[in-house]
Amino acid sequence: MYIDSPFTGEPFIKLHTKQPNTSISTSGTYRRFVDNEKHHHLINPKTKKQGRTFSSITLLTHTNNTEIDAFATAIGTMNESQALKLLVNREDIGYLLIKSNGNILYGNLKPFASFTLIYQ
Repeated sequence: MYIDSPFTGEPFIKLHTKQPNTSISTSGTYRRFVDNEKHHHLINPKTKKQGRTFSSITLLTHTNNTEIDAFATAIGTMNESQALKLLVNREDIGYLLIKSNGNILYGNLKPFASFTLIYQ
């Protein structure tokens, strides 16, 4: 599986799942514009503003995909410290987060997948 760059639209990460029953959920804030201004559906219910920390969120698990899809949406509304606080100790969820500045954060991937950066 390839993950497209939220900045260029080109594939830039190749993800190799380790088991056929791996669920993957990807959410992001890219490719959504109104009048040349970026808009998306990931709204923080407390601030009523769009999440801007992450451009792309990819989560992996061996459980129900609906659950990690909800996690991906929630993480899209969080700042970095909130997201990592939620994810770091969740051994049942692997994560690959692409920040709005292009930095990549990842963790807990070993049980689920390996990845190769193919484009920078």
